[in-house]
Formats: sequence, structure tokens, C-alpha cells
Amino acid sequence: MNANVNTGAQYKLPLLGKVITLAGGDAFERIIPFTQAYEGGESDDADDPGGWTRYGWTLATFLTLAPSLADFDGDHDVDLEDFHQLSVTRSVPLYRAVFFDKYALGKIGGRTAAVTFDASVNTGPGRGARFLQQAFNDLPLSVREFAPVLSLTADGALGPKTLTAVANVCARPGVDAELARKALKHRLAYYDSIKDAPVTKNGVVTYPFRKFHGGLTNRVMDLASFLERVFQ
Repeated sequence: MNANVNTGAQYKLPLLGKVITLAGGDAFERIIPFTQAYEGGESDDADDPGGWTRYGWTLATFLTLAPSLADFDGDHDVDLEDFHQLSVTRSVPLYRAVFFDKYALGKIGGRTAAVTFDASVNTGPGRGARFLQQAFNDLPLSVREFAPVLSLTADGALGPKTLTAVANVCARPGVDAELARKALKHRLAYYDSIKDAPVTKNGVVTYPFRKFHGGLTNRVMDLASFLERVFQ
């Protein structure tokens, strides 16, 4: 546990305006209050390409979960009834299993794990991994030479090669924080790149990301501040 984190203390996210309760523990336990604050409760915004969402889980993604994770009503499958029974508390172990433990994020630096997790929840694991790989490649050669490879293919696959390289450089003083900052910059660049991307739905072309761009950008800026508070 980070001794500088006052577990149970209240923290107001500057741009979102929500007050969250800080937690100690591993990177997942520290970042999950932030992620849940931004994912919110239930949403069915017609402009959101993700569709119906509860506690950050789209219906489409939720229905792919294993019964061992999300069969809340005990009928041996995962269906709409289970989705209705999803709660903020029940979402926590799902987040850990699907977005944190599955990709062994506990093996890399805490800040880097936190930003990769939150990006994976918000943009998908492939993009979260790509931001991390791009950030690694941006590090000075004098830092990357401590890893088994000098560069990573930004293919969005968070496998042993990427994890080992990132874990090696994160062990160097100050690199975890630097890598996290660089990953956030790539995430911001991605949001900028899709701002004017057209989406066709029922034959109608719209630009939904223009509506959400400000909120997505605020999330990254709030995350940068949050990291400084909980990963000192």
C-alpha cells in the first residue's frame, strides 16, 4: 500500500466535479474509484456508439462474459436479466477480471497499470495496449536499453513481450510516471483523431464523437491529476 494515500479520504475530481473515496492497495484498487466515477451509472444515449451502458459495461460486452463472472440470477447463463441486476459493487470484480488480471497489469508499474486499465475500459483493451506500446517506444533509448527489446510493435496485443519490456523499464527510477504520462498523451491524440469521425446508423451519417470529445479529454486531464494524488 502507498503510505501517502489516506485510504477513505475524499477527493474531488477537478473537471468532473464528483467526490470519490480514495483507496490504497494495488494499482487496481487505487484506480477503480476513478474509473467508476467517470463510467457513471446507466446511460442509453442515442449518440453513443456503444449503446446501452450500465456502470461502464455495454450490453453487448456484458453478454460475452462467462457465467462464472456475471450469472447473477443463477440460471447458468448471462442474459438481459443479469444485466439488469448489475450494480456498482458487482461491477468491481468484473473490471478486475476482464481488464486488469486478464492482462497481468499487476506485473508493471502502478501508474502505468492504472492508465492502461482505465484506457482499456474506455477505449477497449487493444487501444489501451497500443497506447502503452507507443509510450514505450517514445522513451529515450537510454531507458529502453534496460528492456529485452528496444522497441515494440504497436499492435494492441498485451502479451509477454510487451509486459516484460514495460516491467523492466518501470523498475528504473521515475520511469513509471514518465511512461504513464506518455501513454496519456497518446490517448489524447486518439480522441482528437476520432473527433470528426463519421458514424453511419440507419443510413444517417452523424459525428457523435464531437459531442463526447470534451468529456473524454477531461477524463484524461483528471486522471493525470489523480495519479499524482494516489501514486506519490
